[in-house]
Amino acid sequence: HVRVRALHDCNSLFLLLPGTYCAAPPLAAWTANNTAPHTRRAAAIALLTTLTNAGGILATWLLGALSPAPGYVAAAGTFLGFQVGIVGCAAGAWMWMRGRNRGGRMLAGGAAQVQMQVQVGGEGKGASDESPWFEYTM
Repeated sequence: HVRVRALHDCNSLFLLLPGTYCAAPPLAAWTANNTAPHTRRAAAIALLTTLTNAGGILATWLLGALSPAPGYVAAAGTFLGFQVGIVGCAAGAWMWMRGRNRGGRMLAGGAAQVQMQVQVGGEGKGASDESPWFEYTM
């Protein structure tokens, strides 16, 4: 009975760890697509990489000294909490970006004809994400 319980507790890590480490590449792509100009994009990706690596350091300590084997109860709870937090933050960012896209279209509607006569194609390659013509990728 004890061996089955230990096996069951370790199997939960099989679901939690890939979910933790597989979030970084899509988050990096999403961050790169929704940040402009290039200097702000580079800083945002660097911050995301720093936070991802800090999570790896936390995981090393959680699965070692702070959460004893075989159950890793504290580690599993922490991983699950952070994953729920990532989903919550992504949902909040998605709603915020959707609102910014709608607001930007309304702002750009009145000035679009005048601006397009001056500069064909919007504000050019260095356009910031503060521009009314910037579209967030969801």
